[in-house]
Amino acid sequence: MNDLRRMIYCQQCMHMKVDASDDVLCGLTNARPDFEEECDTFAVNPEIMKESRAEKSYSMMKLDFKTVASIIIFIVALIRLIRRFIK
Repeated sequence: MNDLRRMIYCQQCMHMKVDASDDVLCGLTNARPDFEEECDTFAVNPEIMKESRAEKSYSMMKLDFKTVASIIIFIVALIRLIRRFIK
């Protein structure tokens, strides 16, 4: 695992802390992360999970708005088409 992936992984951990030079450190060891695949002491930060759920809810609302707008446009186009055939 490269440093960028470790940083992203660690940002989701409740033990993550940042030093004065903005380096991501483990709050338990006060060292930069050096694990290969997974950290043995990783614990999900509940605040990150709340933010993640809120982002998912917002993206679902955006998707729903787009879907509703598409349906409305389709219905308006269908009504116009039916009116042309009736005349």
